[in-house]
Amino acid sequence: MAPRIATRRPRRVLLTPVALAILLVLTGCGSGTKPVSPTATTESAASPTLAPGEVSVSSLLDRIDLAWPGVTSMRATSWTGQYDDPVQAVAGTPPADQMVTVEQVVKPSSRSISTTIGGAAVDDQVAVDGIVYFRGQSVTSAIAPFLSATAWVRVDPTMVPADSPVGQQLAYLTAPLGPPYGAVSDDLRARGATLTGQVSVGDRTCDVYAFTDAAPGDTGIAYSLSLDNAGLPCSLTQSAGGYANVTIWTFNDPAIAVTPPSNAVTTSGTPVSQAP
Repeated sequence: MAPRIATRRPRRVLLTPVALAILLVLTGCGSGTKPVSPTATTESAASPTLAPGEVSVSSLLDRIDLAWPGVTSMRATSWTGQYDDPVQAVAGTPPADQMVTVEQVVKPSSRSISTTIGGAAVDDQVAVDGIVYFRGQSVTSAIAPFLSATAWVRVDPTMVPADSPVGQQLAYLTAPLGPPYGAVSDDLRARGATLTGQVSVGDRTCDVYAFTDAAPGDTGIAYSLSLDNAGLPCSLTQSAGGYANVTIWTFNDPAIAVTPPSNAVTTSGTPVSQAP
């Protein structure tokens, strides 16, 4: 059974299961997976005591926060697969038949999210300077069902209800780039993480830290987070039941670019914003 792993991710307007959550968060769910009750959001009566040689999860997240002001661009690639070893997952490539999400952000105000299955495009979302474009299943399922899945659509944010699925996705796409994790419980922040080795991610050599959200004697989600020398994340795996959600990050690469389409059709709203 694949884990339904708690993560922060871009909200989706797709009506079909979407690719993995992109970023480290410990509330919510992964996609394309079967449910597993997350334990990361449950506060324990007593915080775990760090063992000799352990560091707290909080200290790892603090390192990311300190390094984050130096980030000008980011690419996050995420997928789910079956792995016995988290390091094996990071060193590998997405399974050929799996859903893969690639999110790219270039400061100050450009973001794209692309979803593929088996290498074939399923959905694309692009925001540049507050102007948002969609193509694929988000168009045919929630924005302009009468258009082809290959047509780019430009959406006017002022015409979409903020509390609708499309409105929530518009808010995410146009939000500033923040550190790649969301609300982490005090319980998980206090847990101990163990340095287990190193892994190569692109041209970075990164320290790997392992921790879990499970109480002693329980089975929970196993996390493997790697950080580079600057404190930026290289990879994250979230494992349970032989499956792992995998995210790989690249930062400040000149090849990271977000380009708006030149042939988009403008729509004044979405079906949910139209009067009955």
